[in-house]
Amino acid sequence: MKRLVLLTAIAVLVGAPQTAAARAIHIPPIPAAIFTDPPADPAHPPRMEVLHIPSGGVAINGVAYLASGAGPHPTVVLLHGLPGNEKNLDLAQAIRRAGWNVVTFNYRGSWGSPGNFTFQGNLEDAKAVLAFIRDPAKSKALLNLKAELHAAFQRPARELKTAKWQQVSGTSGTIVAIGAILRSQSAQNGNNKVQPAQPTEAEIPLSRLAQLNSSLSAMSQSERRELGISAQRSEIIVAGAHILEASMRALRINSLRTCDWALREGVIIDYLQEREDETRPPVPDFADQKLLGVHGVGRRFGYEETHARQVAKLADQLFQSLAPADRGASRRSRLRHRRRRAESYRRRSSDPGAGGPCHA
Repeated sequence: MKRLVLLTAIAVLVGAPQTAAARAIHIPPIPAAIFTDPPADPAHPPRMEVLHIPSGGVAINGVAYLASGAGPHPTVVLLHGLPGNEKNLDLAQAIRRAGWNVVTFNYRGSWGSPGNFTFQGNLEDAKAVLAFIRDPAKSKALLNLKAELHAAFQRPARELKTAKWQQVSGTSGTIVAIGAILRSQSAQNGNNKVQPAQPTEAEIPLSRLAQLNSSLSAMSQSERRELGISAQRSEIIVAGAHILEASMRALRINSLRTCDWALREGVIIDYLQEREDETRPPVPDFADQKLLGVHGVGRRFGYEETHARQVAKLADQLFQSLAPADRGASRRSRLRHRRRRAESYRRRSSDPGAGGPCHA
């Protein structure tokens, strides 16, 4: 009975004439893009393109829903939840039918994208996607660069697989600039409040370098100059920083320290050492490889070469000052001494009771 009354009431409400208030309600029409495809364009059909967007040292997964028509088309970036269970790709389809391009992506560590999922990483990924959209050619160039670097470092990575680094230094201008940026960021974060005087060197951890690379890739050249980078350096620092990151990853270097003494200073120092060597007595060309080896060992361990040469020179002068007969006697004496040692060695070698050869 109750069910019959309810159905009767509904029928009365449906059949009753609309009131003025009901007639005043305006219900907008549903956009056609929600349920209808646009007119077909065989020359420029809608399509999808797989994206690999560089961010935080990895390439996160993305998909571009490209609208039909010659374009150009505006673009919408569609962000999913954190990480979320719904990507809202039905919205991407509807927006594309309305004539817009749509880019969706997966944050690091979610839905198959490499890396670790963090809220800070989400913000960095969003910036990287925007930079990719604004300049896709540069992003593709970075991906190609990373692929080339990965191939280039495979052999040295294998050869140095067991190497353990006690300390690593970097001397290039790009490395010094990166160190200055990271040190400035640390100072701004309050990490160096208790250090009024700091060394000129800076530490570059691999983890912070990867974050910096993600930020630098998303910046314009003018924005990079605002970090204190020169105009010339701002053009090349992105590529240089990625080369540094690739080398550190391949060689398993977790951190390196910058050094202001670069190659140009080394060339000058080497030149000055060569000029200093020109003022020293020349090293004789030793026919005896043993003497040549003695000098080689001495140089390796930092012996006082000038003093050693002077002593050798005085000894040679002393020997040459002897009369020829004395020099001959000296040579004959050395020969007799060597002959006696050889004969003694042979006797002990042939006598079983002598204990064999002497290895003193």
